Amino acid sequence: MNKLLKIFSFALCMLILFGCSANPSGSGTESPVATEPTTTTTEANDGPVSLDGKRVIFIGNSYIYYGGTVNEMKQAYLAQSDRLYDLGYFYQLCKANGEEVVVSNWTFGGHSLEHLFGRNCKADRGCDGVDHLSYLTDLDYDYVIISASSGASCEKTFEDDIETITRLFRKANPDVQFVYLCHTASHGLRQSGAMQPTVLNHLKELEAQGFKIVDWGKIPTDLVSGAAKIEGSTINYDFYSFIIRKSESDGYHPNQLSGYITTLMTYCAITGKSPVGQP
Repeated sequence: MNKLLKIFSFALCMLILFGCSANPSGSGTESPVATEPTTTTTEANDGPVSLDGKRVIFIGNSYIYYGGTVNEMKQAYLAQSDRLYDLGYFYQLCKANGEEVVVSNWTFGGHSLEHLFGRNCKADRGCDGVDHLSYLTDLDYDYVIISASSGASCEKTFEDDIETITRLFRKANPDVQFVYLCHTASHGLRQSGAMQPTVLNHLKELEAQGFKIVDWGKIPTDLVSGAAKIEGSTINYDFYSFIIRKSESDGYHPNQLSGYITTLMTYCAITGKSPVGQP
């Protein structure tokens, strides 16, 4: 991790731990009022949980791998064996905490959950007609971490997709735990184009099903809009603090800082550990 990323991440650790300072009045002056943290859990932990020896799978698309939470992989790698032992940020953070975890990377660029679990991929990414689920032969995981797209087609099938995923993984391991990652595009943080339909209205429903919700996208969105600030920080955040300036047709993928926020919040949500002092 480079020096600039460490500076950013330290300030954001404070934000994640203590929440944002919000301006409830809507005036030009921000008030140092702490808000609720953006990571929620459905049950309290008795103490920190170790991920040593655990099996974790990330399911989704480029909103996960662009920031480096897991590594980007070639679309042609379809077999589960090719996607085991990912060494992205999440693995590295676990390792830094003395935990050896097996991370599976089930992320495919441009794919919705329906493409990955609907038996007949229509993502138009060179794998149309592929049954991705047939390659996912071992569903015995301790943690399943999901991040969906934010387009209208995703929202249309979201509930069915989640039902399919939870049913399959719970059949293999009744004690499996689920985490949902809510990214920046779900909050409309984009360089161009209209705000995409979101899955934000499904978060309460997911919590009721036992999901841990990691709404990491709210932090960059609120900092960029000015709705929140990190008290005492001298860093001025803008859109490109969190989003890759790739091209005029892009402007929505998370950068390394966003990837670290995603990783840190996910790790702390699962383990119950503090983000303060994390590498």
